[in-house]
Amino acid sequence: MIFYCGNKHRDEHQIHHRDLCKVILSMLNEMGAPNLFDKLKTADPDLWLKTRIDLMKKAKSKIGRQFQEYEEQMFLFPKTCVVCHDSDLSVLRNCECGVNLCKIHKDDSKHKELCGVLKLAFKLTVSGQLPTLNTIQTSLDISERSSLPPSMQDFLDLHLIFREETPEQNENFQGMVTSNFFSGPLTLLYAIEKLNYKVNSSMVIHIIGAGNQDVAAEGCWKTFLLRLTRLTNLKIVFIGPNVSNCLETAVHTFDYYPLAIKTLKVQFHSQRYDEYFKSESFINPDIILGCNLDFHESELGISECTWKDTILTLKKVCVPFVLTAGTKERAEKDHKRFCKLLGMSVHYKFCEVNPYAALSPERDFETEGVRYSNKYVIIYDGKYKESATLKKGEKKKLEGKSSIVKV
Repeated sequence: MIFYCGNKHRDEHQIHHRDLCKVILSMLNEMGAPNLFDKLKTADPDLWLKTRIDLMKKAKSKIGRQFQEYEEQMFLFPKTCVVCHDSDLSVLRNCECGVNLCKIHKDDSKHKELCGVLKLAFKLTVSGQLPTLNTIQTSLDISERSSLPPSMQDFLDLHLIFREETPEQNENFQGMVTSNFFSGPLTLLYAIEKLNYKVNSSMVIHIIGAGNQDVAAEGCWKTFLLRLTRLTNLKIVFIGPNVSNCLETAVHTFDYYPLAIKTLKVQFHSQRYDEYFKSESFINPDIILGCNLDFHESELGISECTWKDTILTLKKVCVPFVLTAGTKERAEKDHKRFCKLLGMSVHYKFCEVNPYAALSPERDFETEGVRYSNKYVIIYDGKYKESATLKKGEKKKLEGKSSIVKV
């Protein structure tokens, strides 16, 4: 299930993997097989996805705790051929992009198309120190007098300069990683323009399902103040079980001359959105953003279904909601799951490829290809009404080509 370079590192790690090791051994004994994926060779993507998730769920139930990320990856990205999912290690060869191919499929054309971007995803994953906002010099002039740059790459080329560069991290590499910081704010600016949303002098934005990356990017929300000239007071509220509670703090804006009279404040609430809504700390938002929430994964059984109360709360708050997803398939599944948990079929205003998606690829266990943070954007106006029939062409809005690679 997992490989070590030698006995020394295997023994060092044993205290951390001993409980999972015992669970896997017990499952192998029950199956009477040399590995968990023995004789599960299939080219059916749906069956293959279900097989991996079912085995992971069984292991989780036996171990009685949540898995760490690398433990989940042992099941979601097992050592099998990426084409036919043969698990015989004697016929597998590891490609430099990180995936395995059997002797029959070592020259698979589909893999050749994705190999380069998978190699990049692998490099980004295992790289050491990544760029931080402190290493970025901004040259922002994106007021409403000019148009937003047409894409994330154009935004980086026009407005960012990296103060530090190493042989391992050239400007393109740093730009791809840095795009993750700016993708959220730029996506929401894009959504506001699509909705023709009227912005006043003060604005409150709720970011639901927030994580560590959202917290790290708090300073990038200065772009909002620069872009929206009428906006002088901006408050960002990060809500999610994976952030730490924090009293309201101010983000310095005086390093940008145009922001001398503008303020940016942030709050962090470590709870689900429905819990925050019922708390005394709740502040009415003007708009809500949810990045890569993957509602549908709870239906697959990967995570607990904790989204229903949050989605019903969105209906009560009744303001525009912007949802993003990493692939077209994930966007479609998330919209269906959103409607199901809401208890009605609703229309979105827009659902399309997001020009401000992050540029760094990530390996996707659902498609066995790649995904990009915020690659698709779905925009709801907040007026959730039952729709009797699907809007003509609604599915066509999901169609589009990636500016980097077709996924």
